[in-house]
Amino acid sequence: MYGGSGPIAYTHLLTVEEAVEVYGPISEWVVGPQGGFRRACFGETVFSSAELGRGFDARTLPEAIVTVEDPDLDWPYPQCGAESGDRCSGASKHRVRRARGEEYQRLQNEMSQLRETIAKLRKQNELLDE
Repeated sequence: MYGGSGPIAYTHLLTVEEAVEVYGPISEWVVGPQGGFRRACFGETVFSSAELGRGFDARTLPEAIVTVEDPDLDWPYPQCGAESGDRCSGASKHRVRRARGEEYQRLQNEMSQLRETIAKLRKQNELLDE
């Protein structure tokens, strides 16, 4: 396995169950904005290897343990300083920054409905063309 500065030999990959047994219960499970594994904390010990998260269903964890690490939600946009939910001002790509929590979910639902409407209109146009 490559360990950043060179190959590292290993004899065993730690599983989630083994980590719980040795270090204590899962106190935090951190994922990225798309749900990808970032790191996990067992008791007081933090593991950041993606190998640890393979095959473990994070949906089985209580919601309070799962944390989403998303720079878009925590920091102003670096090019123009816009906060989450605000429109970019001065950047080459003007877009609405991702909003927090319920607002973000509402926007996602609206976008899904718009996509469905567009798909229906395209089908209607195809039928009219025929």
